Amino acid sequence: MRFEWYIAQKKYAVETTQSIDLSIAINCNTKQGPKAWYIDGPSKTPARLGDWIGSVANGGSVNFYDLNLNPHAHGTHTESLGHISPNEEPVEGIFSEFFFEALVVSIPVETDDRVISRLLLQERLAKVNMDFWPQGPRALILRTLPNSPEKLAMNYDHKGWPYLSSDAAKFIAELGIEHLLIDTPSVDPEKDQGALLAHKAFWQWPENPRSKATITEFIYVPDRVQDGPYLLELQTAAVVNDATFSRPLIYALQAI
Repeated sequence: MRFEWYIAQKKYAVETTQSIDLSIAINCNTKQGPKAWYIDGPSKTPARLGDWIGSVANGGSVNFYDLNLNPHAHGTHTESLGHISPNEEPVEGIFSEFFFEALVVSIPVETDDRVISRLLLQERLAKVNMDFWPQGPRALILRTLPNSPEKLAMNYDHKGWPYLSSDAAKFIAELGIEHLLIDTPSVDPEKDQGALLAHKAFWQWPENPRSKATITEFIYVPDRVQDGPYLLELQTAAVVNDATFSRPLIYALQAI
């Protein structure tokens, strides 16, 4: 399928058959995939009801498995304000639309503290066309460099990762970004004694809570994706929780 529309009086097209998937698959059989936050990897076991077992290989009539998964720890997930709020504010119900103007931006992070500062973010944003979207992008997709394929299956426990300073997260909110995506387990550092300063700054909690804004973590942006503007489709699993597994897809914009 092909969509065509005008952006700043120029015509562009998107081919839906050419989506680029930024999600990381979870494989309960091999337990492959990324992992964080010091809990066991994903797993599945056949359900049992009396003598019946939900496994065809073990004599059951169908495969009928229980899955043990944690969206924060085991793969690509989208979070709502409910992640840090005492109120029940799930991801489910936030979205009335699923397509957003987006920018992909690569951030080199090679310092010992691995922090993404406001200045570094501003420098990288200056290298992409922020004005491509007349009203500004609604989504920001951050790819940290180096971009090793090891991100697809890394155990991040006790390793640390690149993270946003609270000032950088505040700056992103000030830009009007509604949906922030990053290729690390969290926008905050692995060990911060529960401060969650970047989460709070992005959601402007508690002074001016942005209840429609989301953070998506544990994505992977392939090297073939160039920095710049894209159309983002953000699909989320219909689960009532502060975080749910998600599948962000991006589409290249073709000038016509």
